[in-house]
Amino acid sequence: MHRLMWQNDNAGVREDPPPIGVYHSQAVTALTARPKVLSASSATIERVAPEALATLRACHSLFLDIENQQGHVLPVWVRLQAGRPHCIHSQIDCDEAMRNSAVQAVHSAFAQVRELGFADAELENYAVEWWVGKQEIQYEGASLGLAVALATVAALTGQQVEPRIAVTGGVNRGQIVAVTGVSSKWEALRSLGTFSRLIVAPENLADLPPDAWRDPDLNISAVPTLEAAVAEVFGRIERPVNAL
Repeated sequence: MHRLMWQNDNAGVREDPPPIGVYHSQAVTALTARPKVLSASSATIERVAPEALATLRACHSLFLDIENQQGHVLPVWVRLQAGRPHCIHSQIDCDEAMRNSAVQAVHSAFAQVRELGFADAELENYAVEWWVGKQEIQYEGASLGLAVALATVAALTGQQVEPRIAVTGGVNRGQIVAVTGVSSKWEALRSLGTFSRLIVAPENLADLPPDAWRDPDLNISAVPTLEAAVAEVFGRIERPVNAL
């Protein structure tokens, strides 16, 4: 029997990935309807042997239903497993742009973590799996890259991404790339009322409507690089004793 196994900092091995709310105060946001295509992300769950342990982290990303231009917020999960054959694996339905975006994001995240002093964070030593909280949907586009990168950094360094943070943007060689549909994505954040921070590429600031800047409960940040995004989300990262 094959099971997906994961481990967090304060718990033993579990069989299935929990919602973010299991170890944070907020439950995962899920779609109430199933659009045919969401623009921004993809997934991955490789079956592993029951004795295998992994590190699992998530970051909320903004998605766009390209049929009705409605925004959605979903967690993007990244699972790292050391000592397994190297791969960057995705399982749910997505286009080539999304797969390439995730690969770029993972490579950038490992490079950034090495710059932080985690010299043993070598990608060839890890199996990397990633997916989105809602899996039975077709995904496309590159805007989940920043979420994949931040979740990867969190998994490598023992951090957690605050669940009230939502991000959107691609990542290319450490640079944050602007994406489309930011205005509609912000509407999704406003309707939920549970997110306090939005992180975007600098070029996307002009795409936000005036009401976004008037929202007293939402702090909007623009980050030009993954290095800046890591500092914005995690602050100063100290290498934990039990880092991968």
